Amino acid sequence: LGGDGMDDQIEGHEEILMGPKYFRFDSFKGSVDKTRPVKSLDQIYLQASVLSPFLRGHLMKLAAKSNALLKFRRPNRDSDQGAAADQPKWKTTFESWRNVGMMSSESKGTNLSSSSSSSKFGISRERRRAPSVASGTSGEDQGGVLWAPLKKLERATEKALRTYGGDVSWLLDLCRETLVFENCDDLASAILAVHEEPDLVVVRIKNRLSRDYDAMETAGYRNVIINFRIVHSECEQK
Repeated sequence: LGGDGMDDQIEGHEEILMGPKYFRFDSFKGSVDKTRPVKSLDQIYLQASVLSPFLRGHLMKLAAKSNALLKFRRPNRDSDQGAAADQPKWKTTFESWRNVGMMSSESKGTNLSSSSSSSKFGISRERRRAPSVASGTSGEDQGGVLWAPLKKLERATEKALRTYGGDVSWLLDLCRETLVFENCDDLASAILAVHEEPDLVVVRIKNRLSRDYDAMETAGYRNVIINFRIVHSECEQK
């Protein structure tokens, strides 16, 4: 609020605009209460652990809409055949969630939202720890999405102290996931899908693909980082 004479208009109506004086803070449903920042790492990690399954659910929806690739852990067939004694049992791949979902639907006769499909690819409520691994139809472990874990406590503490002067409320990446794109069109589709998702509120976008960005700051590494809030009735209840 501002402008000439605005203070005079507000005077006498503070309780209507800002709430009763006995309220310890001013907040609105679905908004961020900036008067009460998180002050405890325990609290922020608890919130992140509850939020993580919701984030993964949204990530799969965005991946399906934009043909993004997700990181998977799959059995290394070469190790089964004895090609080399030092071959690891598992290998990491990047696969299109759209294609994986279609293969699941064809083989199981289900769709992406079904519980059997969700369980198969490691997103059931019982399997929230990363990496999430699910079993194949024959009982053989087929691997699954390799979800990102919560930020390590040591790294979060270091970042809070060195970068934010001990203010843990500035830690915005305890709960994070990654989508990989083969071209810029798919990346743009994902960003558009984020903006169109009613439960997602974009807070900040860091575009490190911009020509104006100095890649020397990140040793040549480029990406697009989106910070968003999940505004959902189930999140509010939890």
